[in-house]
Amino acid sequence: MFVLLFAFVLLRSSVCVLLFAFFGESPPQTSGLDNLRMTAFYWVMGVLIVGTFVPSVLYLLLYATTGEQACLRRSQALWNISRVFSLLGFNLLIWGHVVYGLWGIWFR
Repeated sequence: MFVLLFAFVLLRSSVCVLLFAFFGESPPQTSGLDNLRMTAFYWVMGVLIVGTFVPSVLYLLLYATTGEQACLRRSQALWNISRVFSLLGFNLLIWGHVVYGLWGIWFR
């Protein structure tokens, strides 16, 4: 589920950046640098999550076809790492927005 969430957010942010780049300025409430940083964050987290999720599925398929226990252990380990990256990205996303909003309230 987290993989789908990050895929959606990554796609949405990339499309927004491309639309703003070709057809006009970014919205006035955010600067272009903020959009660029968040897009980079989404891409990095997306690559980390997909980079561990896909091998996990491949090793699970290998285990299903061969019955090799080493493939199952690798699949479980990669799945756990993928979950950690997903939760880390989700928490950084939420708390980053909270801190950014509080910073804007208190210091601007």
